[in-house]
Amino acid sequence: MSLLQTVEQQLGGPIETWPSNIILLLFQEFPSPANIKQVAAFLYGNGVWESKVTNLYTTCYGDQSNYLVVYSLYET
Repeated sequence: MSLLQTVEQQLGGPIETWPSNIILLLFQEFPSPANIKQVAAFLYGNGVWESKVTNLYTTCYGDQSNYLVVYSLYET
C-alpha cells in the first residue's frame, strides 16, 4: 500500500474527497510555514498520524526541513 493510500485510508476517503485547497497546497504550491500549517491542521484534525503526514509532505517536496515544521506543529 502506498503512503498516499495509507493517508486516504486514515481519512476514510479518496483524495478526490479532500478539500481542493489542501490538494493544491500538498502537490502544487511552494511549501511555506502557512501552507504547511493548513495541511497539518487538516490532517491532524482528521486523525492522520504525525508520522504519515510528515512522510507524505517530505515525499511530495523532498525537503527534510518541512518534516521539522510539520512535526513541531503536531507537537504543539
